[in-house]
Amino acid sequence: MHRNQTESNTEEEKYDVEAIQAYLREHSQTADLFLCTSPFTLCALGSEVSNVPFIGYLGLPTIWKTFGIPIEDIFKLGRQFLKKAVVVVNNPLLGEQMDYQFSTRIPLFRPLAQYTNVTWKPSQKAVLLVARSKFFFFTLQCFIPHFTPDDFPLKFLTLNTEKTLSFDEMSTALGAIIFPWEHVLMAFYEYYAMNMPIFLPAKHWLYRLSFNRDGNLGRTTGEYDVIPEDPNTGKDPIPQHQHPYRPFAISKFDAQRYWIHWSEFILFPHVIYFENLQELMHKLLTIDYQSISQRMAEVNIRRREQTIHQWSTAIEKLNLIK
Repeated sequence: MHRNQTESNTEEEKYDVEAIQAYLREHSQTADLFLCTSPFTLCALGSEVSNVPFIGYLGLPTIWKTFGIPIEDIFKLGRQFLKKAVVVVNNPLLGEQMDYQFSTRIPLFRPLAQYTNVTWKPSQKAVLLVARSKFFFFTLQCFIPHFTPDDFPLKFLTLNTEKTLSFDEMSTALGAIIFPWEHVLMAFYEYYAMNMPIFLPAKHWLYRLSFNRDGNLGRTTGEYDVIPEDPNTGKDPIPQHQHPYRPFAISKFDAQRYWIHWSEFILFPHVIYFENLQELMHKLLTIDYQSISQRMAEVNIRRREQTIHQWSTAIEKLNLIK
């Protein structure tokens, strides 16, 4: 088994695995379908005891939350899970990580975020400033006034760990400025689903923000960099798609510059990028918000059709549709 030498020595709290499986077994008896998201470990445990069709819809690293189960046992369960269930991932980078761990391509079903139940309806001269880190927010709070004149016509509505708004409230802003704190953000999918114009830092900012030691998929340390031996060969599995850099512990600049291209921040069209705060302020005042929103709406229509087809095909494999 390959382990990155920078992995953490912190042990997770141990859980009663038999009790967890007993609970999952009991509740699966009255269900027609078992749908499980992360953690991977819990999904694998559930799949082992479930007697109903099982879907795993994954978004986080395979050993995020191990419940105190030995890593070798998690991957043994995981291999059976991938054979028994319909398993898909919601972001490109996780698909590459699992290919390195299990030597198999996992289908990518991107989130539609239809649960927001709102579409963009700007009614105020304000933009959302989304920065989860309080430290980063205070840094921006100090810098932004130096790039906005006293008569700047837009107000910044800050969203961070201490201040939130409902989806309906957010949808009334002109757009959303996101300073990412992780390689994958559900907030990005949500704003895009609203057809709300999104402003993001350019690539040379993005890879510095998206990869950090506190991240999950974008973690720069080695806690999740574990590759189990192939039980048939006794060696590390060979990924079906090999890359010049491993998709774990992405700490080197060259690797970050490479893997940022597996981020939705880069892959989704019609995002507005800014090189610096001065350019951001200029674009906030000059872009055609309505035109961008309309193009996003057209993308969302195509995405919805594609995703419905993907899920329909997956469910047909489970023989749920008669």
